[in-house]
Amino acid sequence: MSSKGKIPKLVVFDLDLTLWPFHVDDYQFPFTKDRLGIVRDACDCELALYSETKEVLENLRINNIKMAVASRITDVASAYQLLYLFELRKYFVCTEIYPTRKSLHFAQLKKKTNIDYHDMIFFDDDVRNLKCVEKLGVEVHQVVDGISANHVRFG
Repeated sequence: MSSKGKIPKLVVFDLDLTLWPFHVDDYQFPFTKDRLGIVRDACDCELALYSETKEVLENLRINNIKMAVASRITDVASAYQLLYLFELRKYFVCTEIYPTRKSLHFAQLKKKTNIDYHDMIFFDDDVRNLKCVEKLGVEVHQVVDGISANHVRFG
């Protein structure tokens, strides 16, 4: 449930420091996944999701709650490649990944999903982004040390 006691129609996630514990722009494209399933950048640095990311996304999917991404990442190609390699792309009905204000991301999400702001919840680590989106009427929650099942309990 949201803090307002209702189940959201759309749950939106930031990427960096929310679904994964790093900034995409700090690593070197291209990324690869080895036969053991380990994702690495071009400099052979290992990358991973926060431990509960897939559990959270899967629980939302099972409960038929739509999900989206809103991220200001500069290296857009790397963000999409990582969503693919981490096998996360399948969870999201929309992905708004480009360097701009989060309010513009949310305007596009509203347009593409036909879901009103007051029926959305947004998770991000950055307070500036949360304040920007909250002004639209979206319920916001700050994530510290990654998304977890404690953050997201619906259904």
